[in-house]
Amino acid sequence: MDHLIPLSLGGSNSIRNLWPQSYHTAPWNAYVKDVLEVYNLVCAWKVDLQTAQHEIATDWIKAYQKYIAESPPASHIQPARFAPEAATERGMGEYPVW
Repeated sequence: MDHLIPLSLGGSNSIRNLWPQSYHTAPWNAYVKDVLEVYNLVCAWKVDLQTAQHEIATDWIKAYQKYIAESPPASHIQPARFAPEAATERGMGEYPVW
């Protein structure tokens, strides 16, 4: 389970904001959505909060393509053999923050 609108962007723990998200699909998976979330364009004043929330809730893949890249690089797509815990073990340091 994941938050559709991340808590860091004002999302809630409401059941309406929770959805199943796979780490095992490719190329669009939870690892890739995490990259979109840590880019945090709101804190960098690139996108206002309401726009970020709307774009992620409406179509997070389209938001990724608009702000980051047309498709995720191989480094953002983890192989299916990794457990979800691997994402937190990597830490946030390898993702650029705007």
